[in-house]
Amino acid sequence: MKMGMKIGIPVVIVLAAIILFGSLFTVREDEYIVVTKFGKIVSVHDQAGLKFKLPFVEQVRSVPKTTQIYDLAPSDVITKDKK
Repeated sequence: MKMGMKIGIPVVIVLAAIILFGSLFTVREDEYIVVTKFGKIVSVHDQAGLKFKLPFVEQVRSVPKTTQIYDLAPSDVITKDKK
């Protein structure tokens, strides 16, 4: 029984550490973080800081804030010579 406890406690600690570190991610000031669950967008984070996610289920992707996210349709501009 004592041998099982000596092996069991470190295994539980290692598994808890893996789950904890798998559920944390950081957002920098110059990036957007897109959290996806099974390929569908769950949330978008733009505020810097430490955030949480579901380990092994949700995945994190980083997009720089300098990247254009929305593609707007071009619009007409009337100039002085009406051309």
